[in-house]
Amino acid sequence: MAMIKSVRVAGMCVVVALALCAAGTRTIGAAREGSRTLAFLISESDNGLLYGKFEEECPKGFEMTLEESYLASLTPAQKEWMLRPENAFEYGNA
Repeated sequence: MAMIKSVRVAGMCVVVALALCAAGTRTIGAAREGSRTLAFLISESDNGLLYGKFEEECPKGFEMTLEESYLASLTPAQKEWMLRPENAFEYGNA
C-alpha cells in the first residue's frame, strides 16, 4: 500500500512539474513586443532511401550546395578573384 502511495505522489509531482513548465513557457517573454517563439514536435522521421537507379531518378545529379550556387551566379572574373587565397575573408563574408 505504501508503494502505491509513493508512486502516486511521484506521478503527481511529475504532472505538476510539467504543468509549471508548460505555463512558464507561455509567460516568459510575453511582455516583449514582437517576440514570437515557435515550437515543433517531430513525431516521425524517414531516412529517404532510394532503391531505384540514381541516374533514372535524378538525371541532373545532386542539387547544388549554397556555395556552388553562389559561385555559379558570379561572372568568371569575379569567381576567379573570389577564390584567391588572399580574398578568403571576402569570400567568407559574401
